[in-house]
Amino acid sequence: MRRAYKLTALMVLLGSLFNAAAENPETLKTWTFHGKESSVEIRLSRVIDDERKASTVLEIYSPDRGAPNNGQTSVAEEAVFLAEVLDDMEKLHVDVQSLDLVLLRLSEPDAVARLASYAAASKQWRQAAKSRSPAVYYPVVASMLNESGTYKEWEGVFQKHDLSMKIAGVEKVFLEPFSKAQAKCPSTSCAGILVPFDALVQINIIPRVPVTQTQ
Repeated sequence: MRRAYKLTALMVLLGSLFNAAAENPETLKTWTFHGKESSVEIRLSRVIDDERKASTVLEIYSPDRGAPNNGQTSVAEEAVFLAEVLDDMEKLHVDVQSLDLVLLRLSEPDAVARLASYAAASKQWRQAAKSRSPAVYYPVVASMLNESGTYKEWEGVFQKHDLSMKIAGVEKVFLEPFSKAQAKCPSTSCAGILVPFDALVQINIIPRVPVTQTQ
């Protein structure tokens, strides 16, 4: 059974700054893809943690982030890119089943909009957001990312390789007014509601257990 990974034990920022608990990652390959509005890079790495255990990690980030008038790739576009990366891993003699983590930044416009609509309809989120305490609302954001299907287009990509995905945690969550998310309001008014607009996200990748047929 795979061990549970904590975001605090292995965290990536835009510049791939791993914390002191992990040694310098070994980059196996970096792919560059071009979407309609922006470019995205996906880096395949092996990382040794403080317990000398190896993890296979994919980092997804935009080298154009922060550039003037620059857009972002969509979840659907990234699903196509991920499919190519997983196919290429076999050519690099890296077993796709060994993939442990996907690390990225919540920035895709469609992902932000989906999450915002879900959050605006959630009483649990409204209560958590009022606390202004990361310890309270970070776990709620992670749960909403799973429940809302924010990255649903990715699920089929991993399923083709007998893998499943689950958002395990978030860090560096920034909140903005609902109006900035360009999302559909699920109620009569979403004025004054703060929603997650940016975050570091860890996705755990888990081998799917085959269903056994009973005689």
